[in-house]
Amino acid sequence: MCAKHFPRVLMICSHSLNYKSGTGIVYSNLFRGWPLDSLAQIHVDLPGPDADICKISRQMSVDNVPLDRTFRKMLGQKCVAALGRPEPPSSSPDLEASENGIASWRLRLRMILSAWTDCVPYRLDPDFLNWLKEFSPQVIVSNLGSIRQIGLVQQISAITNAQIVPFMNDDWPLTTYQGDLWMAPPRWLLLHRLRKLMRDVSVGGAVSIDMANEYRERYGVRFEPFLYCVDAPLLPPPPPGGDVVHFCYVGNLHLDRWRSLLEIGECLQELLSTGLRAKLLVYAPAEHLRKYGRKLSGISAIELMGTLGAGEVPEALRRSHVLVHVESFHRRMRRYTRLSFSTKLPQYLAAGRLVLAYGPEELASCRYVRETGSGLLVGQQNRQLLRDTLLKILSCPDNRMEMGESAWRTARLSHEPVAMRERFRMLLANVERK
Repeated sequence: MCAKHFPRVLMICSHSLNYKSGTGIVYSNLFRGWPLDSLAQIHVDLPGPDADICKISRQMSVDNVPLDRTFRKMLGQKCVAALGRPEPPSSSPDLEASENGIASWRLRLRMILSAWTDCVPYRLDPDFLNWLKEFSPQVIVSNLGSIRQIGLVQQISAITNAQIVPFMNDDWPLTTYQGDLWMAPPRWLLLHRLRKLMRDVSVGGAVSIDMANEYRERYGVRFEPFLYCVDAPLLPPPPPGGDVVHFCYVGNLHLDRWRSLLEIGECLQELLSTGLRAKLLVYAPAEHLRKYGRKLSGISAIELMGTLGAGEVPEALRRSHVLVHVESFHRRMRRYTRLSFSTKLPQYLAAGRLVLAYGPEELASCRYVRETGSGLLVGQQNRQLLRDTLLKILSCPDNRMEMGESAWRTARLSHEPVAMRERFRMLLANVERK
């Protein structure tokens, strides 16, 4: 029997291969079990990769981009996006400026400078080139995401002759650097560089079936879907006890998700007056709780629970009766998230609980909940429809149990990690041999 072939892979992504961020979790789950001498990463964020996933790594910093460093000194450490990494869109730049305690003109200047400094490439010093030569990658996997990162991928591919496999987890090409005439040249360069890169690749990866299909049409490249994987228990978890029905949200509050959570909390508050007992428990990163927590804290039906470590999430989900997935209804936000797939959603499914999805019905993650029978979707920003759906959930415990078991079956059948990793390995092995 032939041993499995694992090509030497260089992962280029701002987020480290660890369980500190959603993006890091996605790639860590796919690369778990990869031989440690055949996987390396170039990253930006700290801490670096978990040693049991990737031991060979190199951090890029502002020292690799002198112009970026200069602008940071002029405007302050946080006034230029880190190393040209595009930031998610905002539904209201003026409101965002107010929330961050800065003038709107200063926020706009920061966004414009971020776009223009992204045009400046990384400087690769001799020490870095020696490190690269020593590892000698055969395949480069990257989520791209910025002009500078695309340029780095192309430069390293030219030096090492490694094949490029783009792996997309957001539809950033549709929204990055839009909405301001001063950012039009960087946007043109971003899309030009991306099209040029796509002409040189044979296959890519995407986090949803919808994204894979659309990218295949958009760029003429075969994209394979790799749904986020999760270890689901062999049997559906037993339902939790208690008289109070706990709705639980675990995730980020940005991209206007806090607004959708606020609407759910307000509807639950109204239902409490009818004698029903329910609570919306919100777990989020500490930074997001500081920024958005006060907007949610005025509703007694909402309880801010703090921040969970990666290992604490499964138990928190199992203690709840209903798991909440939300997205924004704002036009700019729904364009950005239309093809994306939440990293938490497979964990929700594995917990064996009904999922309440509240977000635009055209979003891939929201439709997935309804199409798999894993929960209920409120796909319109309609307060009465949301209230009626919450009432249905609270009034029908048998329905909650039935949909929870359907969610668990979906996790077992469609998000099983061993099969997903093997398919990923085979894709990269076949690319390396071309």
